[in-house]
Amino acid sequence: RSQFQAAFQIFCRRWLPVCIAALILSGTANLLRESRLQQEVAAKIVRFHVRANSDCASDQQIKLQVRDAVAEELQTILHGAETKAETEEILRENEPSIRAAALQTLRAGGSTDDITVTYGKVSFEEKLGIMAQGLADKNIITMLLIFLTAGVFVGVVGRSSAESVAYFMLQLIPARFAVIVLFIVACFVSVAMGTSVGTITLITPIAVAVSEASGFSMALCVASVMGGAMFGDNLSFISDTTIAACNGQGCEMKDKFRENFWIAFPAAVATLILILVLSFQTEIQGHVSQSYHLVQVLPYVLVLIGGIIGINVFVVLLTGIVSGAFIMLIGGHTTPVDLLTNMGSGVSGMFETCMVAILVAAMCALIREYGGFDALLAWIHRIFRGKRGGQLGMGLLVGAMDIATANNTVAIVMANPIAKEMAQEYGITPRKAASILDTFSCIFQGIIPYGAQMLVAISAVNELGGELSAFQIMPRLFYPMLLLVSSVIAILWNRNEK
Repeated sequence: RSQFQAAFQIFCRRWLPVCIAALILSGTANLLRESRLQQEVAAKIVRFHVRANSDCASDQQIKLQVRDAVAEELQTILHGAETKAETEEILRENEPSIRAAALQTLRAGGSTDDITVTYGKVSFEEKLGIMAQGLADKNIITMLLIFLTAGVFVGVVGRSSAESVAYFMLQLIPARFAVIVLFIVACFVSVAMGTSVGTITLITPIAVAVSEASGFSMALCVASVMGGAMFGDNLSFISDTTIAACNGQGCEMKDKFRENFWIAFPAAVATLILILVLSFQTEIQGHVSQSYHLVQVLPYVLVLIGGIIGINVFVVLLTGIVSGAFIMLIGGHTTPVDLLTNMGSGVSGMFETCMVAILVAAMCALIREYGGFDALLAWIHRIFRGKRGGQLGMGLLVGAMDIATANNTVAIVMANPIAKEMAQEYGITPRKAASILDTFSCIFQGIIPYGAQMLVAISAVNELGGELSAFQIMPRLFYPMLLLVSSVIAILWNRNEK
């Protein structure tokens, strides 16, 4: 086992960066070649695109029906056209018949909406209008409000609440199982707080203390905290990834949780078994003991229970904020001024996420207008066939975006519009699509050596005088690796998916 670990670490240090650099260079070359090809083709073709009234499922379904009907009409009237100029002339002459084909499809579906047919380039003012329509979506506004409310909650409960959970468990359970405690505590805290980075920031110093006192490997302790943090980031009702995935796909958080739980839970159990095996191979030297305030855990418990039983997320968060503020003030753990300051810090911590969501929503509206999503869906259809293939394609799509952005929330926000259209094309339920987006983004985010989670963990260790690298932690990131296995099995094993 030690020889295998040594060989793996050598590979990670020497050859993994080379492989990553080669992939990046190869991908860049392909993108440049495809970009030149696209520019050459764009000068010779006329793009056809159908715009729906909104992003809701019913309007998108009508859009697909209109698209198919108009495409059939275009095949008839454009038969024999050989040049772009000839095509443009035919389109202008047959605009009434194109509009009639679209109207006929609308009326057949019971819709009374009107049709507007336009031909030409989109002006800058029109582009701004298209981007504004993307921002006006109800799901985007809801997502932003939840982000801000979750930020207030995290600011109220603060660091001491999470530490109380950890020290209570470490004092209650024998030192032999200290690493298991770290994993379970990280799972609970991240589910309750909804932030993997925040959980790692709070629990990693405790993991360092456990390693130094008990004799467990520092890399194992930190990796266990990171794995538990990604478990909660994937399942929490107030996680920004859950909020983004559920609002983007139009499903209830409780439905996504139920879909997700039976994928994440087996991976968590398998992780605990692996940690347990390694724990019995370690000689224990001591244990960690520290004071705690168990009553501070109450806001976490209320948020967790409220989310599971399906109470409105705003009500759940407000309950956690009020109960947390009451406990912190009555117990003398903070002052009113400090409490308000912490609330402001929590909200400001969500500012970057909110701005990214706004910019991505605007850009995606423009990409959709220019037919980018239709082109990407056509490419995906050629590679991934059937519902299982569609689910795997959706997972790889968000995974690729996470590798590129090193931010699972941004990856989900970017993938949402494409994934929604993929779900409609492949017949994937909204809660399944949300589960796939959240799970696969967490898998990749939990492993990449340049992600915020890894960097925060290493920074926390270094600040406490320790030395640890990403390549020492990566071989012990059992949970993300097992979650990938569990996710693939869940997709392939379901006999209803064809």
